[in-house]
Amino acid sequence: MITGDDGVEWCFTGLYGESHTGRKEETWRLLRTLNVERHTAWVCIGNFNEILCNEEKKGEFHVPKLAWIVLEMLLMCVA
Repeated sequence: MITGDDGVEWCFTGLYGESHTGRKEETWRLLRTLNVERHTAWVCIGNFNEILCNEEKKGEFHVPKLAWIVLEMLLMCVA
């Protein structure tokens, strides 16, 4: 928790997402848990190790199902 000069409290999370496909859900579960517990502004920065859209990928055009879960989670955090 960080308190700015103006007295506003906010939270910072640095994240390096799980790179192993079978364990990626653990990263998103952790972020969802952190999101539920926060009651202040939240900044989350890091490497999520996930492709969210086909434009980020070279080669075969395919966004895995897990990427849609990640995108939904990110949209939930913005709301």
